[in-house]
Amino acid sequence: MNVYDLIIKRRSTRKFTDEKPTKQQLETLINAAIYAPNPEDTEPWHFTVIQNQDLIDELSIETKKACIETEIDDLVKMGKNEKYNPFYNANTLIVVSARSDIKPHSLYTAGAATQNILLAAENMGLSTCWVGWLGWLMKSETGNKYREVLGLPNGYEVLYPILVGYGDNDIPMKERNKNKVTYIY
Repeated sequence: MNVYDLIIKRRSTRKFTDEKPTKQQLETLINAAIYAPNPEDTEPWHFTVIQNQDLIDELSIETKKACIETEIDDLVKMGKNEKYNPFYNANTLIVVSARSDIKPHSLYTAGAATQNILLAAENMGLSTCWVGWLGWLMKSETGNKYREVLGLPNGYEVLYPILVGYGDNDIPMKERNKNKVTYIY
């Protein structure tokens, strides 16, 4: 499949099977990530790959607690919903972090690395979902504990958690609004 078709085909999956991606598949995804564009070869990223289900479940519970503490209505509602899992019961989580001292380009670079992971996964037959919930946990009082658990180097912050696995649903393509561009010739 060519790259354009791959981009159009990719969807965010929120329902996963129990089958886990292999170590080789995960290494391939990380390899795709580290070849993302990065200004001045700073490579300001760090990746944490988690397949420990106990830890993923713990992060889910603690993330919901942190969302309740925000006092932001929608987040509190999500945090109090006993049926909601911010990681959609995925069995693999890739946490993309970046240096916080060289913003904004570390944000863009980590975003490019994230997109590389999403596209490489789609090409390999894996499903993904780029979520942001973990950031609320990392900003909470409990966040420092998880910095160590996730192996984050000093000066790095969690930006983009990615759920990875095998999708258990078929997601139809939604038409996109193509009127959000101005062409100047």
